[in-house]
Amino acid sequence: MEPKTQILYVADVSNNRVQKHYPNGKIETAAGQANGASGST
Repeated sequence: MEPKTQILYVADVSNNRVQKHYPNGKIETAAGQANGASGST
């Protein structure tokens, strides 16, 4: 958790992404793709 902004960063290993969870309930993908896809095959 980022102390100043209260944003929680969550590593979603199963979906290969990092999400930001805001105090107001908004969830945003910070790294990776929203659908969970990663890199090339």
